[in-house]
Amino acid sequence: MRAKAIVDLCQLSDPDLFSTVSAGLRVLLGNALNLHRQAVFAGRAGHGQGGVILGGFAQEEAAKFHILMDAIRCPRGQGISSHLRRHFYDHLARGIYAEHYENCPADFADVRSYVDNSRVALYLDGPEGFEWIFRNQIVERREQQIYADYVQADDAHYWVRPNGLLCFAPHFPPAILNVARALARAGLTTAPALAVVAKLWRMFQICDGTSWGELNKMNAEVQPSALTIP
Repeated sequence: MRAKAIVDLCQLSDPDLFSTVSAGLRVLLGNALNLHRQAVFAGRAGHGQGGVILGGFAQEEAAKFHILMDAIRCPRGQGISSHLRRHFYDHLARGIYAEHYENCPADFADVRSYVDNSRVALYLDGPEGFEWIFRNQIVERREQQIYADYVQADDAHYWVRPNGLLCFAPHFPPAILNVARALARAGLTTAPALAVVAKLWRMFQICDGTSWGELNKMNAEVQPSALTIP
């Protein structure tokens, strides 16, 4: 068995791609929902750290759902393979997906700006402007919820443990999971529906000026078509 073989999807013909991705979307959504339910249960039982870790995993599995959906919308060839290779197994990419679903961008330039800022590994900040160097906040927050570590700050070294202030288990599903569940309930994760998604979205050119309204119009065109497929 060879794990982490997601890029092999690119070798499939469109019919096989749509059926295989449809099955994967069901698996990912089921796992994300299960992890979220267990996160809520752990939090209610007083296991805050366990709940927040499971909640984070639920968001990452939901992000993989959307990464797979976006692969269907990419043009065939390097578009799909590059997208899957760079994002499906990457903690930061999945974290950016999860956080982006909490935002309300006006156009694609807003999306690009947010993603570019979120990808920075190190940045300068501080009470007076730029006194300290900070790590990427998505990666930092994830690790502070899970791991103990030996760190160096200024001239000192010391041990740190998971930050209790970051260990509040979720009570409600995150937006990225709600959207995934809504897409599944609308029938857009079936193989015939994915064929419609690919047909419309592969031809659509997105630029910085592409507005939320244009994307919403595209979504409106996809949904009725998908739902009328026998």
